[in-house]
Amino acid sequence: MKKLLLCLVALFAAIGAQASTEIVSKGEGTSGTSTVKFSATDKPVITAKAVYTLTLNADNKLEVELTFADLNNSDVEGLGNDPCYMFIDGIGETSLSYADGKYTGTTAGAATPGNFYSNCYFKRACANTGANYGENGQLIFPFEFTAPSAAAESEISGVVSDITATTATLTLTCKPAEGKTVNEIVVSGLGDGKNITFTSTDNLTANLTDLTPGTTYNLTFTLTYTDNSTATSTKSFTTSPATSENISAEISDIRSNSALLTLTKVPEEATSVVVSDGTGIKVNVDLATKKRRITGLLANTKYTRTITAYNSNNDEIGTTTVEFTTLSPGTDTEIDIEFETVNVSDLSALFKLKVDLSNNDDSKEYIHMYLRKDDGTEVNPADPDTYGEAKGTPAVDPRWTRMTIKNPVFFNYTELEKNTDYIAIAVVKKEGYTGFAQTKFKTLDNADNTTSYIENGYFMDGENVLTQLPDGTKKRLVYLASARYTFTYDKDNGELYLTFDTRIQNDHKLPVLQSKYELRVDGRNDPYYGNPTNSTGYKDHYSFVINNQCEDIATLIENKTPLHFTYSTDYENGGKSYFNGFDYDGSTSSDDFGEPADVQWIAYSYDDQQKQNKNRYDLYKKLPKTQLMATVVDADGHYLPRKIVQFEMDAKDNEKATVSCDESLGQPKWFVEAKEQPANTHVDFEVVAFHVLENAETPAGAPRRAVSADGKRLEAKRGFHYVESDTATGIDDIEADDANAPVRYFDLNGREISEPQKGMFVIRLQGSKATKMIAE
Repeated sequence: MKKLLLCLVALFAAIGAQASTEIVSKGEGTSGTSTVKFSATDKPVITAKAVYTLTLNADNKLEVELTFADLNNSDVEGLGNDPCYMFIDGIGETSLSYADGKYTGTTAGAATPGNFYSNCYFKRACANTGANYGENGQLIFPFEFTAPSAAAESEISGVVSDITATTATLTLTCKPAEGKTVNEIVVSGLGDGKNITFTSTDNLTANLTDLTPGTTYNLTFTLTYTDNSTATSTKSFTTSPATSENISAEISDIRSNSALLTLTKVPEEATSVVVSDGTGIKVNVDLATKKRRITGLLANTKYTRTITAYNSNNDEIGTTTVEFTTLSPGTDTEIDIEFETVNVSDLSALFKLKVDLSNNDDSKEYIHMYLRKDDGTEVNPADPDTYGEAKGTPAVDPRWTRMTIKNPVFFNYTELEKNTDYIAIAVVKKEGYTGFAQTKFKTLDNADNTTSYIENGYFMDGENVLTQLPDGTKKRLVYLASARYTFTYDKDNGELYLTFDTRIQNDHKLPVLQSKYELRVDGRNDPYYGNPTNSTGYKDHYSFVINNQCEDIATLIENKTPLHFTYSTDYENGGKSYFNGFDYDGSTSSDDFGEPADVQWIAYSYDDQQKQNKNRYDLYKKLPKTQLMATVVDADGHYLPRKIVQFEMDAKDNEKATVSCDESLGQPKWFVEAKEQPANTHVDFEVVAFHVLENAETPAGAPRRAVSADGKRLEAKRGFHYVESDTATGIDDIEADDANAPVRYFDLNGREISEPQKGMFVIRLQGSKATKMIAE
């Protein structure tokens, strides 16, 4: 290595300030990274990495696989994918071939197993040898290694190739011992019941399917001879991660010669994100802004770009692609948009959009709504970063297809803060079209022609839809939710708008909703339904014009006719929603979410539990496991399902049951399972539901109940009873000691509360005795 460094020093002394190289770290071992800092006159410093793996083959020749990180051809004048070389002192120079972003090659000379090689380097050569990086246009990456010791030839071995997230190809090599006959070869390590058996050595290739993404498989190859003697070897491989879920991007602001790429999802461990055009030209995305303008494009041309994320070890941890077509020069059509205020209240603001569309139902999908607080800075139409929070696409009054409706496109901004300045923004995003509009408004202190109501409820899998859990059991699962009803009544035009905002426990993306409403009018037999295709939504935000189904809604409101609205939904897995509904009478009111005040257990679970109609959870031998359900509530009892609740066994009961969490279903699902007991015996135990508080100090006007001793979390316990019996019959025969039993409280919906508020109607339960009362 000294000889190489001396050569570098001499070379740099000769070219003076024209270029310099500083080694940050050289590669060590048969697998490693050589990091080198390059600089040149009037050019930015480049720190690039050569990431390599060396393998000694059966002929003792070295096979290399090499990639470069943070080294783009466009950054170094005259640099192309070729030529690239590997030099090892004592073996010689090897020319490397380039394909799919990797360099590969095999040395002509053989290495000595176990020998240490120190004077080694990889070299990228530039066409330009003048004022540029490196030494005379050559980028040098030094490394050193010890050649692996030669391994004894195995009777059975294998390689795994063509590895994807869920598939791979296995190829075995069998060299039977002299004088022996092969009976069979068994491949194990793919999972229970997935062994592969070869009874002939004519074709030892197998396609591995149904693999788990991002999983390491440790395979064992067992060769059995006809005399029952065996030989074994092993091979490990790791499937690719489900990378399309790790990273996502979108293209916007498309022009005739460029387009703006924005990362919409990036892995947390990503240290670099690279955009490739498939020809070897790569550019980095700024991780601070998550943006990169793609330039140098031709007009009216379709392009595909691959976006790849890497971690600090230069491992690929996410990849996705985007497609777009550049515009023809001078063909952009400007779409005029203008906001028309329908109603601004305390927690919501409803606007119509004055816009000329060829087809409202289709074209409105190209209008994107945004909202931001007005902090005094101006919105720049050319900079999406100044737009604020994306709110989805607008809704369309479905009556426009059968009657004249002025400005049928509308959007209802909901869940706003009172007495706050906002800027609403509408942007056209369609190839060949541009359009931008904004309006400023300020919310009120009190409701004006609006009613906001929050209702607790849940979603449940359908009777024929059972979710299979990792332990093999199948259950109907429950998803906690809260639904906000926002009614806006436009008195001047006699139109009633309804918007639903739905929160689902811990993960607002699940389940996939198809929200609608059911309206029952006093004195009429048939209800009215709002079809979700006539609404707008971004996962959990849907708006409706009630006049579309109930044409005389204005008359009903003026006459104070009882109107019962119910939030209703079907979701992707065939389940349904359970909400009681709301009686709307046209009056104004404001119901809003508060700060976390308590953890509340939910008094429903699977059908088996519901049919027992107990205020405790009863389990038995054939049903020892159940889903745990609890939620955070505010002081008014509103569910705050996105506030995470966790569960643990009460310390005194750890020997009676176990609590587990499964996150494979897209959001955390908690379960408790009783431990086996002697026949016909029973045990009682408690589980603690808790929510870790973001702030130990209680916010003003937000009382907290059942806080832990250290003040860091809200807690609530729930009792369980387990009997070691094949039926639950014995459970009903257990006598309760009412006098010594703990006192528990439930609201009128059967949900347990840890501390009832004064004046609240509750059910007091002690043992088997239940009493309805007003809390004092």
